[in-house]
Amino acid sequence: MKDTGSLCQGGHLRFGEWTGNGYDPLKDSFEGVYAHYFAKYIEEMGRYGIPIWAVTVQNEPSNAAPWPAMLWTLQEQADFAHRFLRPVLDQTFPQTRIFINDDSPHCLVRPVREDVTPEQAASIDGLTIHTYSIPYDKFFNATHAYPHWLFGMTERRCMIDETPEDAAHIMSGVIGNWMVRQGGSFIALWNMALDERGLPNMVGATGRRGVVTIDHTSGKVKRNLEYYMLRAFGQDVEPGSTIINPSNYTPDGWSGGLGSVGFLAPDGSVSAHIYNPTGKPIQVAVALAGAGASWQLVEVPAWGTVTMHKSREEVSRSQPRSDEEFELNPAPTDLVDDLAPGKSH
Repeated sequence: MKDTGSLCQGGHLRFGEWTGNGYDPLKDSFEGVYAHYFAKYIEEMGRYGIPIWAVTVQNEPSNAAPWPAMLWTLQEQADFAHRFLRPVLDQTFPQTRIFINDDSPHCLVRPVREDVTPEQAASIDGLTIHTYSIPYDKFFNATHAYPHWLFGMTERRCMIDETPEDAAHIMSGVIGNWMVRQGGSFIALWNMALDERGLPNMVGATGRRGVVTIDHTSGKVKRNLEYYMLRAFGQDVEPGSTIINPSNYTPDGWSGGLGSVGFLAPDGSVSAHIYNPTGKPIQVAVALAGAGASWQLVEVPAWGTVTMHKSREEVSRSQPRSDEEFELNPAPTDLVDDLAPGKSH
C-alpha cells in the first residue's frame, strides 16, 4: 500500500491509486482500504473488551523511522480523515474520535487553518502532539484553529538515568503544567512499562523509561515520576472538569517560579496542581477567590508537585504499594535524543 513497497523507513500511501477491484472510493482506493483497516482494528480490539476512544491518522508522520512508519503532511492527514476515515468509521464506529498530527510541535509550521479547511475540521476531533522537539509555542498554531477541537499529549518518556530535575521539568512542568494551561485535554505516555534496560521496543533502543519499570527476570516493579504525574490527575481531576488558570509564575513549565493549573469539576469541587520547577522547597499560601480568609499553607518540594482537592466528599486516602529494589541497567544507552527542556548534548 506504500509507494516504497516497504513497511518501514517512511514512504507514502499510494494516494489516488486503485487496488484493481473497482472504483468505489471507500472500498477500492488505497485510502479507502486503509480506512477499513482502522475499522477492523477497532472491531478486533472490541473482541478483547478494549473500546477504542480515538485514533490518530499516523504516529509521527514526519519521521521516516526504522520501524513501521509512513510520511504524511498535515493536509494529507486532514484529507484522508475527512474523505475516507470518517465516512468508514461512521458506518460502524461513529463514536470513535479522529485526531491528526500526533507529532512534536515542530511540525506545526504555520496556523493549522492554512492546512485544514473548516469542512475537513468538521470530520476531525482535534490534534495531538508529542513533546520532544521545541519550540513548544508552535502548539499555538493549533490551539487557535477550531473551537470544537480537543488537544492531547500522546507521547513522551524519560531516560533511565534522567535526573529528578530533568524528569520533573518534562513530566510535571511542560506536560502537567504548561500544556494543560494551554488547552491540553488528555495525556498519554509511551511506554506504560519497560524493563530495567528500557526494552522492549522495535529497534532495541536501550535506556528509555516507562511509567513503571519491571525487572525482566524477577517481575519486580518500580513506579517512576511518570506514574505519579498521571496518578495525580487520575485521582483528583474528575472527567469533564473545566480548566481554570490560577496564579502562575513559570512561563514555560521548567523555569521561573511556582506553576499551577486548576480544575472545576462538574460537581463544583475544585482541584489544583502546584509545581515547583526550582531546586528548593517553596511554601505557598493557597486561597479560593471569594474566600480570601480561608487559606492554607502548603510546602511544595524541590522539583515536586502538590495536588490539592477541595471537595464536598470525604477525603480518600490511598498509597501505592512499596517499590521493589533491583538494579537499573541504562548502559549502553542508545538513541539518546530525549533531552529535558533547556538542555543540550
